[in-house]
Amino acid sequence: MPTKQRLTSEPPPFIPPQEIPELPPTAAEMPLEEFTETRRLVGAPLEDDGAFTPTEDERAQFVSLMTCGKKTKVIDVMGHSVGIESLNVDDDLRVGMFTKEYLGSEAHARAVHVATAAAGIRTVDGRLLYTALSEDETPESIFQSKVNKLLKWYPVAITEVYREVLNLDVEFVELALKLGKLKG
Repeated sequence: MPTKQRLTSEPPPFIPPQEIPELPPTAAEMPLEEFTETRRLVGAPLEDDGAFTPTEDERAQFVSLMTCGKKTKVIDVMGHSVGIESLNVDDDLRVGMFTKEYLGSEAHARAVHVATAAAGIRTVDGRLLYTALSEDETPESIFQSKVNKLLKWYPVAITEVYREVLNLDVEFVELALKLGKLKG
């Protein structure tokens, strides 16, 4: 229930006047040496204003949907240079098919690591991991040959390559977010 206000003949309490803030000087009131106007030509490159400017290599990663997401990198694994590449859908499916027989076993995680490394490795110390013997070799047989080579490697090296191949996707997503291509 609203309260009723009583009318009285008493004057309202004194409210002190507030200070009026000083306004900044107008252009006409500023000394000439303090007044500078900055102009730039339309289309001229902007000075570094903190905005992200992609390199040509970064721009190339978005050229088409067929190559969008492809990243390559050379990493150091135990003193050896290893050229890796992010996986495409075809590679991902091969990894899944290879690991299918290990599903439900304790070896499944290691099979994923080996298959991902096989799909992602291109070169080791500047040489191809596997060179096709003929033009008739299928991508599946090339993948299997790469897996067979990596089965002789030790887990510490496989795990390092596996992590770096997965990091390529993370790096691409970070770039896509910076460019505004993905919604956060």
